[in-house]
Amino acid sequence: MPDLKTKQSPTPTTSTNDVDVASGGTMAGVGAQGHAHAMQGGMGNSAAQSMVSGQTQTWRGIGNLQGNPPVRSEKPPNIGIEEYESVYRSRRAATSAQFGRQKATADRFLGEATSPLDARYWFAKVYSYVTEGELEDSAAGAFYYPSYVMQCVRYFDQIYQDNVKAADTGGNVEEHWKRAFEVCADEDGYVGPDILDFLTGDLYKAVRSLVISMQAHIRYDLPRAEAWVFQSYYGHMAGASMGDFEPDFMSMMDVFERAAAKMNTEIADLHHLPADMMPRSMQDLAMSSWFDADMATERAVTWERAQELGPQGLVGTDPYTEGPGGALRGDVTSSDNLSNIKSIGGNAEAPYLERGFMQATAETVGLDGSLSWNPMNWTADTAVRSDVSGSTPQQLQAMGPSQRAQMMRRCASGWTFNGDEDTILTLIQASIDAGEVGSTIDAAVAYDLLAATHGAQYVKMRQMFIDHYYPFMALPVAMAYLKHCMVGATGEWHEEMIVDILVAKKFVNSQGEVDPNLPLVQSEAHALIGMIGLEFEGGGYDGGLIELEEQLDFGDEDRMHQHFGRPTQNTAGDTRIRQQTNAGNVAQMPLSRRISMVKRLIQGATANADEDAIIKILQGSKRSGDLVPLIDAVGAHVIAADIHGAEWGTVRSLFRQSYYTRTSQAKAFYLLNTCIVGSTDEWEQEMIADLVCLRSDGQKLIERLGGGAGLSEGLNVLEWNLDGYDETRVTNQYGSSGKWW
Repeated sequence: MPDLKTKQSPTPTTSTNDVDVASGGTMAGVGAQGHAHAMQGGMGNSAAQSMVSGQTQTWRGIGNLQGNPPVRSEKPPNIGIEEYESVYRSRRAATSAQFGRQKATADRFLGEATSPLDARYWFAKVYSYVTEGELEDSAAGAFYYPSYVMQCVRYFDQIYQDNVKAADTGGNVEEHWKRAFEVCADEDGYVGPDILDFLTGDLYKAVRSLVISMQAHIRYDLPRAEAWVFQSYYGHMAGASMGDFEPDFMSMMDVFERAAAKMNTEIADLHHLPADMMPRSMQDLAMSSWFDADMATERAVTWERAQELGPQGLVGTDPYTEGPGGALRGDVTSSDNLSNIKSIGGNAEAPYLERGFMQATAETVGLDGSLSWNPMNWTADTAVRSDVSGSTPQQLQAMGPSQRAQMMRRCASGWTFNGDEDTILTLIQASIDAGEVGSTIDAAVAYDLLAATHGAQYVKMRQMFIDHYYPFMALPVAMAYLKHCMVGATGEWHEEMIVDILVAKKFVNSQGEVDPNLPLVQSEAHALIGMIGLEFEGGGYDGGLIELEEQLDFGDEDRMHQHFGRPTQNTAGDTRIRQQTNAGNVAQMPLSRRISMVKRLIQGATANADEDAIIKILQGSKRSGDLVPLIDAVGAHVIAADIHGAEWGTVRSLFRQSYYTRTSQAKAFYLLNTCIVGSTDEWEQEMIADLVCLRSDGQKLIERLGGGAGLSEGLNVLEWNLDGYDETRVTNQYGSSGKWW
């Protein structure tokens, strides 16, 4: 269908005063009930109803909010839920410890240099990125109930670790992980397009292993973990229901986006591919077409399963209890903890696992020979349209966010026509009337809904989001949408979405509350523009404005200037970064900004002036004592690949003196892998020799290069990748392999 947005999407006129829009002036509903719906997005339904009915109870006032845990708002979905800072800190510390174990597991799976020894690496690594993102978001106040989120993260990880341990020790691996591990090992008996492994340098195998593991985890582990945590820790609290935690679950979209971006870079590194060969579109293609999985829908189905386990009496006994040292005691594989979720009925449907390929051409392959599993295939567009048109508004409101989101995504997939778009709008209105628009649109993904909608329906949807969704969505979710719009080609509707979000956040404070008198500098819009600057232009509010000017034009740029002003120094890109480094105060800048500056400088061609600026940032980071985390964040291989000539000599000296011996063994081994896979350039040979000759664990690294088969095997790998002086250095220190092959 042609894109009609540009021709038929004037600036919304329903609300011309941005203060009125942000303060709920045009929100649906009349009287007390309607006002409660309007407030729900910012403070949670129960708190809103309490205020409307004249009650004065507050979360903190009744003693259920104690201390200062990083909550999204002090007006949550249910003030009957307890949120104590002491509990949060304890669970966060335990989650941080598990994060360390996740990284160690991934490092163990990385194996040898030529390719990961164990293809379970791909999931273990991306899973560590997900945990890292959840730790970051919880600290940033992205969740109403951060203690609940931390406990769920602990359970998610423990289920996986129990199955890994069982697989490694010959124990009883749960069925879904047994199948996933078989696929990772290429031992599933499947005869299919494995020529792709050869043609892509095992890229297909990497993505296949990653996706099958994500399916196992999302379909089987997450619902059980959510239900167990609720039953064991929250079910006794006043008026508590699983639905109270749905907004936090659905608002984690940004966590998975960031994890996917990091993983794409890692796959590109280890396959010697340009990073832009693994964009979001590639990930979506692999997930939806090759592997029969739509992740947003998968997560909506997961929540529906979690909610259904309780009413169907299928939660079972929680296999875990609190153990010493912040560890969970118990083992999910020691008894049958799987049959309950496999027995689930109703709308959630029982899960099963498959390895699909080329769904787009109607080929479906399942490990058990069954037809393809995908929630998107359960119901055709026509059935969704019929169900919605035949339901009363009350019936649509009673469906719940996850079910409405699945229906929206079904209508938004493929070609969309007026009937699909009208159905989506009806479901959005039902979500508004139910006071659940935030959770529903988080689950359905506003970006995808707008992309699928055109003409008058697009204009109406856009206004609904401006009035009811954008002001109240979590800050990380807002940033994820902005990045979607700004990465790659920015169309007219992308520009509208960017400015709509920013204007909607202009009068929203850090607690997610609307304040018409809020100074701009204290608003979420100001924070978002600073985040844009950090992401694209080396940091700063000015950097965000500069990037917005690059992305926007005509009326949208005018709107941006009207609300947020112009940059004080309109110098963009590398020139701006070079000017900042010449100012001489680099060491005093925040680490996150210096990381952003280096990333900006290495984009595209890197001239001598850019290389000099990078060196100044590295030297400033050495003075400030955080050179290692900066290089770890950007990537030593990435930096070295963009530095040449005399400048490389300076950077190499910094690496030798202050980085190679101080970074972790996991990072050092990853760096060796990245240098050795594929052709090895002269500078990569220098990096390899520096790492193994300077580090005290150099022999251990060499043994790992040989797959753990001994020093001589690792030396043989090095001899095939080194020559001249670099090979001599290694031989003088460790000897030779004694092999010629």
